[in-house]
Formats: sequence, C-alpha cells, structure tokens
Amino acid sequence: MAASSDQSGLKRALGLRALVVYGVGGMLGGGIYALVGEVAAKAGSLAWLSFLLAMVVATPTAFSYAALATRFPRSGGEAVYIRHGFGTRHGGLLVGWLVIFSGMASMATLAHAFAGYAATLLDTTGTGGSRGLILAFLLVLGAINGWGIRFTSRANIVATTIEFSGLLLVILAGIAVVGGWTDAAGSTMAHAPPSDPARAGDSPLWLGVLLSANLAFYAYIGFEDMVNVAEEVTEPRRVYPRAIVMALVTVGLVYAAVTSLATAAVSPGRLAASGAPLQEVIAVGAAWVPSPVFTVIALFAVGNSALLNFVMASRLAYGMANDGLLPRWLGRVHPVRRTPLRAIGIILVLTAVLGLSGTLRSLAGTTSLLILIVFVMVNGSLLRIRLGQAEQDAEDPKAFRVPRSVPIAGMVLAVSLMPLAPDGSLRTAALVAGAGLALIGFRFLWQRWGD
Repeated sequence: MAASSDQSGLKRALGLRALVVYGVGGMLGGGIYALVGEVAAKAGSLAWLSFLLAMVVATPTAFSYAALATRFPRSGGEAVYIRHGFGTRHGGLLVGWLVIFSGMASMATLAHAFAGYAATLLDTTGTGGSRGLILAFLLVLGAINGWGIRFTSRANIVATTIEFSGLLLVILAGIAVVGGWTDAAGSTMAHAPPSDPARAGDSPLWLGVLLSANLAFYAYIGFEDMVNVAEEVTEPRRVYPRAIVMALVTVGLVYAAVTSLATAAVSPGRLAASGAPLQEVIAVGAAWVPSPVFTVIALFAVGNSALLNFVMASRLAYGMANDGLLPRWLGRVHPVRRTPLRAIGIILVLTAVLGLSGTLRSLAGTTSLLILIVFVMVNGSLLRIRLGQAEQDAEDPKAFRVPRSVPIAGMVLAVSLMPLAPDGSLRTAALVAGAGLALIGFRFLWQRWGD
C-alpha cells in the first residue's frame, strides 16, 4: 500500500483554500519586498509590466504542473514526473536534487535576510550575532515543519495574512499619494522623478522591461512547491488545477498593483537606491505607520517564504525516498506527528551549512536559473507523456488535461529567460548539476556493491 494511504503515511489535511494560501504564501514573500527597487531601476514606471510578463512566462508551466499533479498526486513532485515522462530514475534523481538545492539555497538566503532585518530591531551587530539569528531562525522553522502539516498550514495562513496586509498598506499608501491625500511634505511633487517617470537609466525602455522580467520571475518562484504536498491534499485531482491557477493569478494582480502604485508614488530612482523600497512608499503615503511595524511585517514575509521552501524540500526528499531515489530511511514518518522528521533534519543541517558559509551572494539568481532548468524538464516530461504515452497507466481519465502546445510554450518561455540570468549564476548552477551527477554515480555504485 502506498505510503500516502496507510496509517504510516502523511496526513491529508489541505483543502482548496489552504492549498491556495499555501501557494500564495510561497510567492508573496521576500521577493516582492526586495525586488521592486531593482525592477524599477531598469523598467521605471513600467515595472508592473515586467511582473506581468514574468507571470506570463510562468503560466504555461503552472498548467503543466497542474496536469502532472493530477496524474501523479505524490510528494515526489518533479522527480516523479521526470521518471514517468522519460522512463529514467537517474533523471528523476537529478531534477529532484536541483529542486531540493534550490529550496535550500533560497532558505539560506532568506535566513540571511531575516537576520539582517532582525538585527535592526534587536540592535545587534557582528558576525556572531548574525550567525546566532540564522541558526535560531532555521531551528524555529524546523520545529514548525516537524510539528505537522496542519500546524504548518495555520502558521502559513497567519504569516500570509500579515505579509499581505503589508502589501495592502503599500497599495493604500500609493493611492493616497496619487490621489493627493497626503500633506505637502509627502506629496508626489516632493518625490517625483526629474525626468520622464517611465524611464530609468539610458537603456531603451523595452529592453529594461524584458531584463526586469527575468528578475521579477524570482518573485513567482513558489507555485511549483504546491505539488510537493500532494499526499497531504484531500482531493488532489479536483483541487490542484484550480488552486495553482488561483494562486498565480492572485499574486500577479497584487504584484501589478503594488509596483504600479509604488512607482507612481516614489520615483524609480529613489526606489532603486533604497534597501527597503516599499518602506519608501509607506514613508511618503502612510507616515502614520511606524517603521518597526513594517519591518516586522517584512520578517513574517521572509519567514513564511523560508518555511514553505522547507516544507517543499523535506516533502520532496521524502517522496524521492519512497520512490527509491534516495535512501529509504528518509521516507519514514513520525508515528504521531505524521511528518518526515528524518528528511526535515537532513534539510535543516544542510541549509544551516549553506547559511553559515557566507557564499550566498549569487544564489538568488542561481535559484531562478535552476528552477528554469527544472521547468524545461517538467514541461518536456508532460509533452513526452502526451505525445508518446510513455507511461500508459498515467492516462487517468480524471486527470486534468492541457493541449500539447502548453508544455511547448512553457519550455520556450523558460529557455528565453535563461540568457538573462545574473553573472555567475551559470557557473554556480553547473556546479550544482555536477554534484547531482556525482550523487547519481554514488547511488549506482551503492546499489551495485550492495547487491
């Protein structure tokens, strides 16, 4: 009997609403709070268009994930899809490793961001204090993750509500400035750009919008994590298609509203120069909001993104273990908590090593590049299933189906963003892929010698 259906498996506790919030929480995190200034630096007042273009790039792949999640409602996610689509366990192991590493790298980066924000509130300085905050942050996330998916879902709902309220404050502040409802000191005129607000820098505006779309794509990473809790969703075949689309569209609309109002209230140049761009909008249009309050909201946003990355990585490792791609002992669950504590513990240790290594400057770009590579492989897997029926028993009549043009569009759009990745990300991604190939070799030798 499958692990997901017996008493030793994961607990099915997530319905449509909880899964949508899970997906929204995974995307509405540290990305939008930090990336508005960087996107505005190149796209100017058309930063909102960059975020919408990034959503367009992600949409075909989102439909592909929905189709595959209803065919294979298992925690292995991408690793399961690649194995069934291409008929190779090695490919499943490689893509699973890429996804797990991208999750750990994202968690480690967010841990640094959390430590930086927390240091301003606690008035702590120095490397020792930062490392202590990083470790404390990861340990708390590990405890929440290990306690159970229902508790984790509730924590996600609370954190998502808080971070969404922060973005709502930004929207209201932007409306106040655009509507002229602020005093003279905080008016639009005091912060307007000296030149055309639709331009930022000397490069052509259309090029800036395209380059910024690659950067904005990072803010959408998270919807693909939804498939890795498939064994904890009550009715995956009915829920997933609606949940993934609802989460992606909700986030896209929020991002468009936030960025359009932010660049209308504060000049793109000022947003680009600020380390906390959305705080600039609050300062202009909602000065009544104390600065520490918005900082706390940002902490919840960062923490929530890291928590959902943690859930994704641990469930993927659990699913890969049950699929025979990783050691079986990683697929054990706690008899009471019904969570994969061993996988959680391994992910926690590896992420702590990454977080304390101090070599994470380019990992945000690397994460995006790795995810784009995974998107190409996942779309290719669905296309192979649809074209060649590589896995005959996968054609479940209840599964969500999409035209063959959808995975083709997903591959083309993902490949189109890869050349725009930040410098150094390609080299790091190559090293990560090399480590995955080494893992495949180790697994092959282990099985051969074990026999």
